[in-house]
This record gives sequence, C-alpha cells and structure tokens, in this order.
Amino acid sequence: RPFIEAKITFNGAYQDEYAIASQKEISIRFPWSNNLTTRMDDVEIKARLSGNAVDKTSVEPSRGFYSSSDNTITWDKNTDVSFGSIESGESGVVEFSISSLPLFTGTQTLIEKPQIVVEVSIKGKESVGGIMKELTNIERKTFKVVSDFQIAAKALHYSGLFNNVGLMPPKVDQETTYTIVWSVTNSSNKISQAVAKAILPPYVRFTGVVSPLSEDVSFDEVTREVTWDIGTVERGVGLINEGAEVAFQIAFLPSISQVGKRPSLIGETTLSGQDSFANIVVQSKKKSLDTRLSNDSGFKT
Repeated sequence: RPFIEAKITFNGAYQDEYAIASQKEISIRFPWSNNLTTRMDDVEIKARLSGNAVDKTSVEPSRGFYSSSDNTITWDKNTDVSFGSIESGESGVVEFSISSLPLFTGTQTLIEKPQIVVEVSIKGKESVGGIMKELTNIERKTFKVVSDFQIAAKALHYSGLFNNVGLMPPKVDQETTYTIVWSVTNSSNKISQAVAKAILPPYVRFTGVVSPLSEDVSFDEVTREVTWDIGTVERGVGLINEGAEVAFQIAFLPSISQVGKRPSLIGETTLSGQDSFANIVVQSKKKSLDTRLSNDSGFKT
C-alpha cells in the first residue's frame, strides 16, 4: 500500500472508468489515509482536470482552491490547517463537484467522445532519522459522458404521411385512425442495439401500416407491444445529420364508457440502446399520447 492513499470514488464505487450524464452535477470524493507508522507534514492533495468535456465554470471544491489557468484543485495547509501535520492512521475526505459541457451547442458542432479525466496526486514529507523525505502517490480516473439519446412521440390525424379515416372527434363504436410518429436524436456517441417500445391499450388496433417500409416495426398481439428495432444510431443523428424517424397507423374504437374523457392512444414510449463509448445502456422515455392531438395543426380543442 502507498504511504498515504487518495482513492477516487464516485457514487460509492471505486473503478477505472465511470459513465456520467451530460450537464448533470456530480460529486467526486477522495478518501485519504496515512498508512505509515510515522507522521506526515506539509501534505498536499492536487486534482488535475483534463478532457474535452470539462466545464470550468461548474467546478466547486470543498475547502480547496480551484485554479482555472491550469485546471487544478489544491488542498493543503493553506486551505485546511489539518494538512500541515497528519499523524499515522489518520484519514479524511476531500471532494469537489463538476458538470460536463453541453454536448451540442447549436452551432452544428458536437463534442466527440466526451470525457472528463481526473488525476489526483497526494504528497507529504516524512522525517526519518532527522532527514526529510518527500513521498508521492498518483491515481487517474476517467468520467465518460453518456450520449444524449432521445425520442419524441406524437399522435396525428389530419396531418402526417397516412390518409386517416373516421370521425373527429371520435364517436362511440365507430373506428377512427391515427398516425403515431417516433423520432430519434443522438448527440456524441454511437448507439448500438437501439429499440423503441410502447404498449397499445386494448381498445386500440395496430393496422400494420408503416413508413418507411424499410424500418423494422412489429406488433405483438399477446403483449400488445409495438417495437421499433432501430439498430445502430450514429452520432449527430437528428442534430447535425438527418434524423431517424418512423410512422405507423393505429385505429381507436371508443366505448360509451369513454365519453367525455381523453383516452390514451398509446402508452409510454421507452427508448434504449448501448452507448459504444461510455459502455453503458442508455434510456429515455416519453409519456403516453391521448386523443388531444397537440402536435396536429388541424386539430381543434
């Protein structure tokens, strides 16, 4: 074991790499301990920040000093008097919070493989036989920022790709068709094994009409789940590149028990996929859609 340890931990875990959400504040802790049988003087812990996703304006150290000129945070006897002398067996914690930069700035630029790298060093002076000896320990961790992978869902009747039929507003025991549109966007990292799913209520029928026909959309009659097997979604889709989108048609047969209500047309939509850079499954959700067609320009409340 090193003379004096400083382990980088995040969310209670100690590992080589971590996956973090874009622009979400995280707290990074350095538990330290003096493992020597002797006292250490003039102890200094220094965290050096690097990587293309560091947001300098978000760095907030606890009892330390952040120097934006060289991207370092320092904890020493000037910021904490107890660091002037640490006895054998003593331990403690220093920490700071940080957020990543936005992955997409709106200027057609994306941060590719966004990450924050933290390198922490801890050093102190040990007196042995009247001779002062300086000892150092260094540790490095990488925080990979997860791609912003999102899905939008909307229900249409008057607009969209399909010629929908039926009365509007819907009438009891008479079928009205709608178009459901799913659109996917992805920011910085390639996503694999992407899938979107939602469940249809028992009074809604999947008609089998899909566009584009090349998209893999299926419906399970038992689970009543609509599945869009998207596959691979490249970085920048829907932001700086053409978006990924599919439309499918459903038919709603209202019951007399639904008069005066806004029945759900499709349940919550869930999107998931594997972030190839952060090496983690990412997921986003959109709430269920009902008969109030807020995204349809022809709909009147």
